[in-house]
Amino acid sequence: MASTENSPDGRSALWADIAPKISLAASSLQNFRSESGVNSRLAHWAPAEKSLRWFKSFVQLAAATTPGREIKILQMLGDTNLGEPVTATIEFPHTESMPTSERQYLEVNLDYLYAAEETAFIETALQIESISTVVELGGGFGRTAHTVLRTHPTISHYVIVDLSETLNLSSKYLKQVLPEKDFAKLKFMTPDAMSVIDHTFDLLIQIDGFQEMDSEVIDIYYANLIPRCTWLYMSNPVGKYLPETAGLSGASPELIETVMTLGRSQLLVDPWDEKTLEPARPKHVDAYHPDGFRLLTSRPSRLRSFYQNVIYESTRI
Repeated sequence: MASTENSPDGRSALWADIAPKISLAASSLQNFRSESGVNSRLAHWAPAEKSLRWFKSFVQLAAATTPGREIKILQMLGDTNLGEPVTATIEFPHTESMPTSERQYLEVNLDYLYAAEETAFIETALQIESISTVVELGGGFGRTAHTVLRTHPTISHYVIVDLSETLNLSSKYLKQVLPEKDFAKLKFMTPDAMSVIDHTFDLLIQIDGFQEMDSEVIDIYYANLIPRCTWLYMSNPVGKYLPETAGLSGASPELIETVMTLGRSQLLVDPWDEKTLEPARPKHVDAYHPDGFRLLTSRPSRLRSFYQNVIYESTRI
């Protein structure tokens, strides 16, 4: 324990180091709560500190405010911590009068909080029990396929289209987290093999991918695959933002210029400012609206307001 023997006012050795910085801050109120001030001691943690405190606090808050249906989805998945994600543990349902012995706890991570929200959104718009065939563009490590297949056993075929390197990861991951009967429903396919697809799908899922693609590549999917589907579910950012908005520096101007040209939603927005997001949302929905489809439903993501959940429905039905 640090000694306070030489500190008449009782300050610890820690605060003996901090106090002079506060004195300097008091001389000018211009930036004392900014990243460069004494923010981490008097107001809240430093916004860009190099620790997991901010991230884990967000995961904990997001989990604690998760709707009941999404909690049930997470419970159906079993252990979702393969790969050592950062997690938080929540109690549910929380009631002060509940005996300690009856309380339940759930360890969650952000990837699967996203997956639960996305799956629940699809459920509210569609009679998912009638869906038997799904194709996903850009499946990542497999969280969406894992969630959809485990929560909706009526699905008989699930195709993941992705880069070969990513498919190598997702196939190994899903092989480990899915029961054998669910894994058998999966087919993994690279984009250049799409020409062999000669049948229709009930649902196409595309999450966080189109905004990172060249418009010419998106056009190929819109011409050759989307018309084969009855419903199209998408969750993508509604625009672009500059690195400094997120406190980032050092990105090359050439890379920033390239990123700004990708996808169909190219409006410059601030992801943490609804004044810029709200007018961008309908333009985003229009930009990705396929010919031959009607807009069925659209809603901002609860967890990522920068993202818009959208479902389009084919006019064939």
